[in-house]
Amino acid sequence: MMYSILLSLNLAIALISASDLPNHIRVSIPTNVPTIASGVIDHAYPGFAIAQHAFQDYAGNLSHPNIFSRNLINSVTEKTGTAVHIRVGGTSATPGGIPAGIKLGPAWFEGFASFPGVQWTYMAHLALNTSGAEANAVAEVKEALKYIGQNLEALEVGNEVDLYPGRVRSANYSVREYIHEWMNYTSAINSQVLAAPVYADHREPWLIATTFEEGIDKNNNIKSASLHHYMETGNLPTITRQASFMNHTAIVNNLSYFSQPVNWLKQHHPDIPVYLAETNSDTASTNDTDLIGVFGSALWLADYMLYGMTLNIRRMNIQLSTGFDYTSWRPVEYFGAPPAVLPPYYAQVFVADVIGAPDDVRISNLDLGPDLLSAYTVFSANSEKIAKAVLVNLEEWNTTTTYPSPSTQVQLLTPIKGLWRIEKLTAPGAESLANITWAGTSWTYESNGLPIQVADTTEYVHSMKGVLDVRIRASEALLLTLC
Repeated sequence: MMYSILLSLNLAIALISASDLPNHIRVSIPTNVPTIASGVIDHAYPGFAIAQHAFQDYAGNLSHPNIFSRNLINSVTEKTGTAVHIRVGGTSATPGGIPAGIKLGPAWFEGFASFPGVQWTYMAHLALNTSGAEANAVAEVKEALKYIGQNLEALEVGNEVDLYPGRVRSANYSVREYIHEWMNYTSAINSQVLAAPVYADHREPWLIATTFEEGIDKNNNIKSASLHHYMETGNLPTITRQASFMNHTAIVNNLSYFSQPVNWLKQHHPDIPVYLAETNSDTASTNDTDLIGVFGSALWLADYMLYGMTLNIRRMNIQLSTGFDYTSWRPVEYFGAPPAVLPPYYAQVFVADVIGAPDDVRISNLDLGPDLLSAYTVFSANSEKIAKAVLVNLEEWNTTTTYPSPSTQVQLLTPIKGLWRIEKLTAPGAESLANITWAGTSWTYESNGLPIQVADTTEYVHSMKGVLDVRIRASEALLLTLC
């Protein structure tokens, strides 16, 4: 009996104090931009991608534009000082996506006029190669351009072409055959601003290097190369918030893979950047809100986007779709679920403020050691001096957790004496769907997507005796700005 009591007591003590992070971390932060820092960050880095089957929900049309969506997009623009870039396309626009017999009429294309100033990438169809497919692709592009006008960033022809072999083409379909088809389509479309290739992965033989060496840019009309990426690819019991998403090591392992194509293009075609033109958490995007649609998902996405910057990925277009659990907002009622701003949206506005405006910045990953705490230093591209620091505590803590929310004291060692503003991305817990704030601000459907100040969470701290001392809770992110 006594043994049982002692065991229960020890377990209770462990639960009260349990934390996977140390209580205290000290790390030096560089005052000048290090050689490993990224290039200048594109202010349009935080972009969106809208699945074509859901475009009408997000955009509306000329008579009924979706102002809720417009306001949410405008919040990102206001923070970065530049137009948001949106890609419209995806697998839903290819065979097996939009149901057979459904036609996209003029009102659908009017949606491109719903968001003034937005820059667009539009995907023309390539997968269906039956009679008349090319003429249909040309017609849809012409209709889209009526409303896109001068706001066209680029046209894509085909989606995830590396998945065509054995599905919509012969099993031995090659890069060279793809380029031949692509050339025919782009000649018919007659566009001089193209994004290519558009691959779901980056594996032999479907590599950016191979595709360019085979001559896809022989007409010098490629503006960017598009790769797609999802952290996970299935609804499996082994996939968890903490191990699979809220984990800096997992993010690094996933994204470092893209250094090779980024660096190859930088060396051989320095004017052509790599975009993750469709990206998000999991290809299994439904019936999984607790995993990929909660506040922990926003923290994952914030760290994911920040680390992507350090690799010189030029832009991330975060995938949206009305019924997908990972989407940043639900633009219309969907099977009884009301329109709503959803947790992942907060990563977009957080990252937008890390970039800021109007000054250009560069960023560097600051390795703290633990899987669950990531840090970045942000530098003015002009002065090459430190301007900001970011901390993301990925330790999962839920409102149902049986011990109080732990926190970690982080001492940033810096010779800079000054006042730092500390802004918080926070919520009641990692599993939260609501009551999320960034810098004390919330975005809701009730506010029609406009920012509403609901709390004063900003703090100011002086760096003293070479130390900037901050404390960060589990499941929270901080942006520190030198005033």
